[in-house]
Amino acid sequence: MLELSEVSLKVNGGVVLARVNLAVPNGIPTAISGPGPAGREALARLICGSGRIETGAIRFNGVDIDRTRKDRGRIVRTGPGGASPSGQKVGKFAGAEAARLAGLSGQMQTRLSALPAHRRARLALAQAIAAQPALLVVVTPTSGVEDAARGELIADMAAMLASFSGVCVILPDSADETLGLAREVVVLERGAIVQQGPVGEVAARPACIASAEATAWPTLDVLSLRIEGERCLLPDGSRLHMPEGAPLPLGGDCTLAVRPDDITLERSSPGCVRFVVRAGEEVLHGGRRYLRVGFGGVTWLCPSPGAPPHAGAVLNAFVDKSRIMLFGADGRAAG
Repeated sequence: MLELSEVSLKVNGGVVLARVNLAVPNGIPTAISGPGPAGREALARLICGSGRIETGAIRFNGVDIDRTRKDRGRIVRTGPGGASPSGQKVGKFAGAEAARLAGLSGQMQTRLSALPAHRRARLALAQAIAAQPALLVVVTPTSGVEDAARGELIADMAAMLASFSGVCVILPDSADETLGLAREVVVLERGAIVQQGPVGEVAARPACIASAEATAWPTLDVLSLRIEGERCLLPDGSRLHMPEGAPLPLGGDCTLAVRPDDITLERSSPGCVRFVVRAGEEVLHGGRRYLRVGFGGVTWLCPSPGAPPHAGAVLNAFVDKSRIMLFGADGRAAG
């Protein structure tokens, strides 16, 4: 078990950890979401035992992490970027077991530079797992991989991590890594843990907008509102009609959030909220087609219909009221 006790960490004046207490058990890949690139790098070094702890202690199986680091092979880190595209051959770089885990047993004589980015990323993780470390730290493992290959790569990586029995900490840079690779997620905001638990439960019931963003793929669709009595006002002063029973904040500024896949272009139930949107261009995320739509001065994503409308077309978009998330000015979930 990896244990952080009252650990604090700052990077360039920004707080990454603020007296955080956290325990990560064996056999449960755990994502820590929230830090930006510099924060992730500093946190990775800290967990691996090579960073300076400002306050508190980090222990692995009851032993100080610095002592654990000195035991060769106990801690292994991988990512970002996967194996470098060098002239080295797969067999010499990774060995037979790692090549087998990566599905590259038939390419032992292939140079790394001849492999696409997603295969080099898969090989790097396989090499780390084949080393059988006690602690595996995985940093933004799909970074640099083309969008069309991310979904398959994440599924392959998840299968590899499922067989890993040690402690696995994942530091993702996108929600698809969190959703696809982790079983547990810890959400940080301004250095504090704002929610943690099984990934599916956090995604279904985010306690705050930071948790919703950490578990929304593609990006969370958001809209600023102001609550005055029972009225929901858009920034231009027009009214958004919410169905009866929607959990509204008591008043003031708030944020409405929707996951793109919860939007439909046809009414699916009587309890839907209707948004009149203007169609934009199509985009790809993870091999899936989404349509950009404009509403209330912001751009959202929604699943693209079979025959996409022409740019500028006015459409009705619907979201079931149970799928709408509302967060108060403090970022906490309403209701």
